[in-house]
Amino acid sequence: MTFTSVPKRQVILDGKSYSLSSIGLGCMSFSLPAMQGQDPATIETAALEVIGKSLEMGVNIVNTATFYGPDGHNEKLLAKAIAKFGREKFFITDKFGVLHNRTTNAFEFSAPDSVAEECDASLKRLGTDYIDVYIPARVNPEVPIEKTMEQLAALQAAGKIRHIGLSEANAATIRRAHKIAPISFLEIEYSLWETQIEQVVLPCCRELGIKILAYSPLGRGFLTGTVKREDLGERDFRKMTPRFQGENFDNNKSTFLTPIEDIANRMSTESGEAVKPSQVALAWVLSRGEDIFPIPGTKRVQLLEENLKAAAIKLSSGDLTTLDTVVREGAAVGGRYPEFAAHMLQDLTVDSKAN
Repeated sequence: MTFTSVPKRQVILDGKSYSLSSIGLGCMSFSLPAMQGQDPATIETAALEVIGKSLEMGVNIVNTATFYGPDGHNEKLLAKAIAKFGREKFFITDKFGVLHNRTTNAFEFSAPDSVAEECDASLKRLGTDYIDVYIPARVNPEVPIEKTMEQLAALQAAGKIRHIGLSEANAATIRRAHKIAPISFLEIEYSLWETQIEQVVLPCCRELGIKILAYSPLGRGFLTGTVKREDLGERDFRKMTPRFQGENFDNNKSTFLTPIEDIANRMSTESGEAVKPSQVALAWVLSRGEDIFPIPGTKRVQLLEENLKAAAIKLSSGDLTTLDTVVREGAAVGGRYPEFAAHMLQDLTVDSKAN
């Protein structure tokens, strides 16, 4: 496994050419310690170290959101990185439109007419005059997607955002939105244990030329093989997620983790270099197409390096067949979100030709 840097892909978005890293960096985990009251200076130092190392290894896509951490914490943290390393080093994908009520731990939609206001606030927190891709984090069922898109198109015309994205949208919504203004990226969960997008959503995106930002490509850490059910704290989002609970955890481990670990162990033996289950899982996502950009997150440099080196992993046809069989015949047991967040998800099986 020879690694030099994360490979770049040439991508055309709205007629403009970009050289984007095949793997991006999800930044949410940087703000989890802030939600737990940890020392701000320690959080900042660790985050800047990881971000700096990611840039050094060839990453330029970073993913943030207005609601990652209290009071725009994640965007403010990213602003420190922008100030230190330079705005030109980053392709920023930023989500808005969701509020996290930290008293009730519930997620709520922000006001329908607040898109411009939220964008201005994000620009201020980030310390930049434009965002590369601005993304409504969820589709509000009470607001026509056309209304949201018109507001985003106005921001694009004003130069405040370069491109428009969607997140967790079904094919019917994507088509409606794309008629108002071009969609450049869809941010959506995609991994070995979450492949629902392959049924309808991914074919729709490919038809329309929309790229995929694949979040949670490691199944929120499950596919690394290092997560133990008993280690999940009471405030850990995963402890409240059905897939990580009770027998679901054990069944999912047998279905997904065992074959991944078997492949990693065999590759380690054959190459003489340690290959991690996480690298196998990421290599599988990367194998699904040049239009798919996984955005794993981590707070540790060591894990960042492991994740990015997955770009050098070449799965054999036999390995891919094994993993494809797992995906085809296996199904993750339990919902992918707790009830307090699942209500904001669209039905991804809605026919792509629906109006």
